[in-house]
Amino acid sequence: MSLITGAGRSGLDPVGKWSLILAPILFIVGGIMTAPFGSYHMGLVQDIAEAGDTAKLGLTIGIIGVALYARAILGLTRITPEAGNAQARMRVASAGVIALLAILTIQTGMAIGIAGAGLEGIATSGGGAFLGVQTAATIVALLTVIPLAGGLAAGGLVSKYFGWVLLAVAVVGLIVTIGIGLDTETGGLVNSILQAIWGIVILVIGIIMINGDGDGDGDGDEYGTIHYLVYVIAITIGSGIYCDATMSERSSNSLSHWEIDSRTWIHAS
Repeated sequence: MSLITGAGRSGLDPVGKWSLILAPILFIVGGIMTAPFGSYHMGLVQDIAEAGDTAKLGLTIGIIGVALYARAILGLTRITPEAGNAQARMRVASAGVIALLAILTIQTGMAIGIAGAGLEGIATSGGGAFLGVQTAATIVALLTVIPLAGGLAAGGLVSKYFGWVLLAVAVVGLIVTIGIGLDTETGGLVNSILQAIWGIVILVIGIIMINGDGDGDGDGDEYGTIHYLVYVIAITIGSGIYCDATMSERSSNSLSHWEIDSRTWIHAS
C-alpha cells in the first residue's frame, strides 16, 4: 500500500494541505516558546509566568496552529469516502475538533493572563483553574483523535498505518492523563512526547499530500511506511527523554538525572 492514494493526492484543497503542514509546526513552535518541553503542573504555570511576552507570542502562534488543524480536519472529512463508515468517523472527529478549538481558546486566554501577571502575580493569576482546563482539553483532544484515526485507517486516503499510530497515541494518552495525571512529571513528559508524535504524523500526511506521493502496490511500500513511522517515533521519544534528562534540576524523577552524551545521539542517528 502506498503512503497516499490518488484521492488523497488530488482531493484535498491547497488550503487544507498547507494547513496540515503549518498546523503542527506552529503548535510545536508555539509550545516551545511558551514553556520548556515536559513542563508540568505548577512548574508549567511558573514557566509561563516567567516567559512573559515570549509566552504570549507562543500561545498566540499555538492557537493559530490549532485553528489550522481544525481547518485541515474539516477538509479531510469532506474528501473521505463513506465506505466503511470512514466519513462518519471523520464527521465525529470534525465536531470534536471544533469543540477542542473552543476549549483551547479559553485555555490560551487564561495562559496569556498568567504570562501577563508575571511571577509577582502568579498567586492570583488563576493557575489552578488553568491546569484544570488543560486536563479537560487534553482529554477532549485525545478523544477526538480516536475517530480521526478510524477515519484515516478506513478512508483509504493515506496509509492505514497513520491511523494506527494516532490511535495508539490516543489510547496511551488517555491512560496517562486519567491514570497518572498531568500533575506528575511522568505524565507531563509522556503527554509532551505524544503531542510531538501526533504533530509529526499530521505534518507527514500534509507533506506527502503536497508532494503527491504516487500510488504503489506490494509489501515493499508497506514495509517502507512502517519503517518510516517507527523511525520518526523513535527519534521523537529519544528527543523527549534527552530534553527531560537535561532540562530540569527541580525534578525528583530519575529520568531527569540521566547523563546523556549528545555525541552518542548524533552518532546513533
